[in-house]
Amino acid sequence: MRIKQQKNTSLTEAERLEIGRLLLKAGYTVTVGKEKPAKQNGAYVHYIEFHVPGQKNNEEENNG
Repeated sequence: MRIKQQKNTSLTEAERLEIGRLLLKAGYTVTVGKEKPAKQNGAYVHYIEFHVPGQKNNEEENNG
């Protein structure tokens, strides 16, 4: 599952890291990253991705 910034709002780096820290503390596997959407020039979208340990994510189910 991903938490991404919404239009006209954004989380600061400190806020993203705090959310990631809380998810880690709750036992989730967490990845913090950024990606460049195909339709936007030069703008990155920051995200927090997390998974429940032992649960397959949708990408693994679709590709496997």
